[in-house]
Amino acid sequence: MRNNFLYYTFTTLLTSLIPFIILPFLTRHLSPTDFGILALGQIFGSLTGGLSFQGLNVFFERNFFEWSKKNREKDLLFTYATYALVSSFAMTGVILFFKEFFSNLLFTNSQLYPVIIIFHLVSTFTNCRMLIMSYFKCKEDAKSFFYSQIFVTISVNTLIISWTILNNGKLYSYLYSHLIVNAFVALYLFAYLIKKGAKYDFNFIKKVLPVSLPLTPRIFIGTISSQVDKYMLGLLITLGAVGKYSIAQKFSFIIFVGGTTLGNIFTPVVYKKMFEGDSLKIRRQIGVFLTPFFFLAALATFILCLFSQEALFLATSQDYHDSYILIMVLAFYYLTLFFGKQNQLVFKKKSWIVLLLSLLQVLIGAPLNYYFITYWNEQGAALATLLTGLLVGGYTFYLSQKSYNILFEYKYILKLFGFIILSILIIVVFRNIDYKLLLLTKIVLMALFLFMFRKNIVDTIVIFKNKGSLSI
Repeated sequence: MRNNFLYYTFTTLLTSLIPFIILPFLTRHLSPTDFGILALGQIFGSLTGGLSFQGLNVFFERNFFEWSKKNREKDLLFTYATYALVSSFAMTGVILFFKEFFSNLLFTNSQLYPVIIIFHLVSTFTNCRMLIMSYFKCKEDAKSFFYSQIFVTISVNTLIISWTILNNGKLYSYLYSHLIVNAFVALYLFAYLIKKGAKYDFNFIKKVLPVSLPLTPRIFIGTISSQVDKYMLGLLITLGAVGKYSIAQKFSFIIFVGGTTLGNIFTPVVYKKMFEGDSLKIRRQIGVFLTPFFFLAALATFILCLFSQEALFLATSQDYHDSYILIMVLAFYYLTLFFGKQNQLVFKKKSWIVLLLSLLQVLIGAPLNYYFITYWNEQGAALATLLTGLLVGGYTFYLSQKSYNILFEYKYILKLFGFIILSILIIVVFRNIDYKLLLLTKIVLMALFLFMFRKNIVDTIVIFKNKGSLSI
C-alpha cells in the first residue's frame, strides 16, 4: 500500500507540475480570450462525453469487485469501453448536424464549431482512458497507473509546445495535441484488451443500465452546475474574464486532483470495508482511516492559499497576477469536496438521489452566480461557487451519512477548517499592505500551522511510511 501511495503521489505531482512548467509559455502565446474559448469548449466536451458514457464510468469501480471474483474484470472493462465509444460516436453525428447552433450558444460565434467537435472527441477518448485508470486503481496496480498518466502528460505537453512554436501560438495547436495523444492511448487500450482475450458481453450493459442511466441526466445537470460560473462569466462579462478565471481555477484544481489521487488510495479500501457491514466498529475504523488523507488535502490547501499570489507571479503573465483571491476561494471549495469521495450513495445504489442533488446545485448555483457576477465579476463567480458547494455539499453529506454513517473525527476536522479560513481572511484583509510585511505574515501563519498540527504531521508521516499501515 505504501508503494501505491508513492506512485499515486508522484502521479499527481508530475501531472500537475508539468502543465504548470509550460503555463508561463502558454500565457504569453495565448490571450485570456483564447483561454476563455478553451474553458467553454472543455465544458461542452465534458458534457457530451459524459452523456455518451451513460454513467458507466461511475459504476465500473463498484461492479469491478463483483466480477473480479469470477475473473471477468477485463470483459467488464472491454464491454463498458466499447459500448461507450459507439454511443459517443453517435453523439458526434448529432453535434456535427447542429454544430453552428451549439457554437453560437456557447461562444456567440458560429465559426468556432471546430472547437466543440474536437473537445467532444477529446472527452470521449479521455473517458475511455480513465476507464483503464479505474481498472488499474481497483487492481491496486499503481505502477501501471503512474506510467500511463505520465506518458499522456509528457506527450500532450510536448506536442503543445512544439505546435505552438511552429504555429506561432495558434489555439488549435493546443486542441490537436490533446486529441492525438488521448486517441492513441484509447486505441492502445482496446488493442491491449483484445490481445488479453477480453470479450464483449451485452449482459453487463443490461445489468448496469437500469442503475447507471439515472446518472446520465445527473451528468448533464452536474456539468452545468459545476461549470455555470464560467458560462455565466462568458455571458455577463467577456471571454477574457472566463480566461482569467480558468487560469486561477487551474491552480486551485490542484486540490481537487490531489483529493482524487488520495481517493485512488482509500476508495478501494473503504468500499471493501463497507461490504463487510455497517457495525459501529467498522464505521469508526473507516473514519479514523480517512483522517490522515484529509490532513494531507488540508495541508496542500493551506499552502496553496498562503502562496497563491507568488504562484501566479512566477507562472503567468501580468494579465493574471490579480487573480490570487480566486485561487484561495476555489481551493477551499475543492477541499470541502473531500467528504463526497466516499460514495455512500453510490454504494447503496441511490443514484436517483445523486441526480436530485445535482439538480439542486443548478437551482441554487445559477441565480447565485448571476447575482454575484453582476456585482463582483470573477470574484463573484468564485464566491457563488463556494457558497453553492457549502449548501448543497452539506446536504449531500447529511444524506450520505444517513445511508452509511462514517464516524469521522469531527473535532480535528473542524479545527483544520477553522485555521485555514482564518488564514485566508487575514491575507485578504491585509492584501494591500507592504509586500514584505504580507510575506512575513504568511511565514508566521505557516509556522503556527506547523506548530499547532505538529503531532498530526508526525503521525501522518509514520502512517504512510510504514508499509501496510494504510489498510483498515
